[in-house]
Amino acid sequence: MIELLIVALALWVTFNWLAPWTLLVRAEPMSLGRVSQDVAARAAQLGVRLYTQRLLRPGGFSVLAWPQRIVVFDSASLALTPAPALRFLIAHELGHCALGHVGERWLLVVSGAILLPVARRRLVAMEREADAYAEALTGVRADEFYVRR
Repeated sequence: MIELLIVALALWVTFNWLAPWTLLVRAEPMSLGRVSQDVAARAAQLGVRLYTQRLLRPGGFSVLAWPQRIVVFDSASLALTPAPALRFLIAHELGHCALGHVGERWLLVVSGAILLPVARRRLVAMEREADAYAEALTGVRADEFYVRR
């Protein structure tokens, strides 16, 4: 019985380790022409790869695809997003990468701790921290960005 539990745990971790790579099957590298130089430089400095693909909703998300950190944006909404909002959105997702949120979220999911109220509060705090990072990088206040969306 213990062996079965160990195998199930190993499969769960392996699945969560490989799953983010499936995002890249239909993704395309983001054109750096759409990204301001300072934000593109920060992405390069952090080693974050930017991609676009058709998502179910506008916006984007950051994820840990071991050993890389990737950010995926909805290709359909990018053309409709004003340049300052896009700059803030990219900076926000870079903030998650720079602040270690992608690894922390991965651990919360894999461990099952994501189901706990304390983890939910931590996710909300991560969003505020990523907003602060984006504000510092772009000079755009988070409340201005979210009003525009």
